[in-house]
Amino acid sequence: MQVRTRWDWTCAILGSVLLVLVGYIHLALMVNQFGLHSRIGVLFLLNAIGAWVALVWILLKGSWPGWILGFVVSGGAALVKLGMGSIPGLRALVFGRRGFPRRPPGGLGAHRFGHRPAPGGAPPFVGHHVLPLPGSIATWGAVSVVIEVAFVVLTVVALLAQASHADGASLPGEI
Repeated sequence: MQVRTRWDWTCAILGSVLLVLVGYIHLALMVNQFGLHSRIGVLFLLNAIGAWVALVWILLKGSWPGWILGFVVSGGAALVKLGMGSIPGLRALVFGRRGFPRRPPGGLGAHRFGHRPAPGGAPPFVGHHVLPLPGSIATWGAVSVVIEVAFVVLTVVALLAQASHADGASLPGEI
C-alpha cells in the first residue's frame, strides 16, 4: 500500500482545486454558450467530466493514472485552445465544418437530445446563464488555459516527487 506524504497531499489538493476550476469553466461555457448541439459543446462536456474523474482519482488514490488523465485533459484543452489560431484546420475540426452551427443537425424540429430547441436552434438553456460565469468567452478561455498549463506543470512536479519518493529520496520539507 502506498503511503502518502505531506508533499503528495499538497500536490493532490492543489491539483484538485485546479481541476475543479477547469471542469467548472468548461461545463459553464458548454451550458451557457454552446450547448450539446455543437461539437465544441460535446468536447467541453467531455473535458469537464474528464477533469472531475481525474480529480477523484487523484484525491482517492494519489496514483499516476489520475495525474496522467488530468494531464491529458488539461494539456489537450490548452493545446487545442492555443493551436486554433496557428494550426490550419484545427478550428474547423473543433467547431465543425462551418464553424459554430446555429441549427442542430436535421433542422429545428429534429434535435437528437429529445427537446425542442428555441428559435434559432440553440437548446433552451443556452444564453440563460444556468451556471454563473461572469465575463466573456475569450476571458474565460484565457483563464482556463492558464489554469490548464498550471495543472500540467503541477502534474510533472507531482509525478517526479512520487518517483523520487519511491526511490527513497527525501522531498522538500521532509526529514
